Amino acid sequence: MLEDFSVFLQEESIQENSQDVVLRFLCHLFHDKNRTLATNRTHKAALKAPIFYGSNLTLDTRWLDWLHRSFFLQHPPRRQPQLFWSLSKVLNSSAPLQFPVSPSSDQLFRKALFLTDLASGMRASQLHALSHHTAWTVFATKDALVSLAPVPLSLLPFTIPALFEEGIHHPLCPVTELCSYLYSTEAAPRENLFVWPHSLSECSSVHIAQELCRVIELADPGKCPRARVYIKWLPSFCFYAHILSTLLNKVASGAQPVHSSDAT
Repeated sequence: MLEDFSVFLQEESIQENSQDVVLRFLCHLFHDKNRTLATNRTHKAALKAPIFYGSNLTLDTRWLDWLHRSFFLQHPPRRQPQLFWSLSKVLNSSAPLQFPVSPSSDQLFRKALFLTDLASGMRASQLHALSHHTAWTVFATKDALVSLAPVPLSLLPFTIPALFEEGIHHPLCPVTELCSYLYSTEAAPRENLFVWPHSLSECSSVHIAQELCRVIELADPGKCPRARVYIKWLPSFCFYAHILSTLLNKVASGAQPVHSSDAT
């Protein structure tokens, strides 16, 4: 950064430092070198001490702040477009009319994973930490609820109630879907609750986030965010965890689609 300033002084044949020189240098970086506002501010901070001790010059921060404000107004940062995915489409894709009667192991895995996440509002890392041990993954009588415990076991277990419709389990009940998934992977010698359906190997938190994204992408193409920003959905998912029954009733009755932005 000091090297850039020295080059600028040589190119402009400047012999003496002043606040005007510093302002011209910052304008040069922004307009001629296309440096970002953040980089420009870093240069300003890096020059403050050398100029004070080398030239006995104290920079007036007001002028510098006004300059950076003008830079911001000239080129405000681009807002990333917010993607809106339809929860109704995702749930409909797992409902009896669209979901296969004999689903593949991958479909069963994704459905159980998504409904468990939707009902709990857990992060991908929390889903990864859930224990498969029978002493900690406990289903109540008639699958009325399931109690899940993360590792380390010092953390409190989380209970997911079953979803009933007219006295029987709803087709999108997270408890029954998780039970079906565990039955299909019971041969897996593992500690984690969720494993890959074919290899039965451990499914990392990154892969869990990717699979959750895949569920949304398959049901509502082009609307799903990248897996690395999956954590941004969490407020919506935690909200859905409390109104899942209402949302499912809307889907069943053919109401207007529910979008991910409605909970924010």
